[in-house]
Amino acid sequence: MTRWQVFILTVFLMILTSEVIRPADLRPPIPERYRGLKNPLAQGEKNLQSGEWLYDIHCSACHGGNLEGNGPEAGGFLPPPANLIALITAVKPPESYLFWRIREGGPGLPEAWKPWNSAMPVWKEELTDDDIWRIILYIYEAAGEGSSPHE
Repeated sequence: MTRWQVFILTVFLMILTSEVIRPADLRPPIPERYRGLKNPLAQGEKNLQSGEWLYDIHCSACHGGNLEGNGPEAGGFLPPPANLIALITAVKPPESYLFWRIREGGPGLPEAWKPWNSAMPVWKEELTDDDIWRIILYIYEAAGEGSSPHE
């Protein structure tokens, strides 16, 4: 086992045995400008299909077709791409969190989280805000959560 794997396993075990860490503590705080944003798009079939198509093109290489962070390009990243199924079902982030992370990518992380050195691309120049919201609709649907949670 590599040092990095030992470190990740240690942190994971510490989190599992800790009573003071809540799911919200496992993610960086949402910047004020993104906090409270709501998806303006309806969860209709057209938006879900568009979201799936956009996800397949822009996200699946890293996050995988099954959204579990195991896409064909995932192996080269530390930290690895997020398992979106686990993120949505266990951590239950608000949709504004996903919008911010997709739009701003790794460079958009607060300074305290920069050591994680996320390779998440910045998509705000390539995807419209509506495209990002469609991807979010698809992610929640594919994770079995249907509509996204309240803030």
